[in-house]
Amino acid sequence: MQTEVTTKSDVYSFGIMLWELYMRRQAFNPHQTYAGFKHKICMLRERPTIPDSCPLMLANLMRACWDHDPGTHERGRWHSFDCFH
Repeated sequence: MQTEVTTKSDVYSFGIMLWELYMRRQAFNPHQTYAGFKHKICMLRERPTIPDSCPLMLANLMRACWDHDPGTHERGRWHSFDCFH
């Protein structure tokens, strides 16, 4: 896990903020320990569940922000998201 703040972490956080605004609650339930939380997010790639009622464009943007596969797009580059064109 990287310890520095990067554009990629900003994009991930933006996706979390979008989810929280849409859902009107915190994205993650409190974990027992920070180490457990970090493990679930970074190693197990746990992400919030996007409900079916979420508009498709918003859901796709959240998924793109959280995408772990660098081959899909360059996470961390705002111009890589179709809705910003």
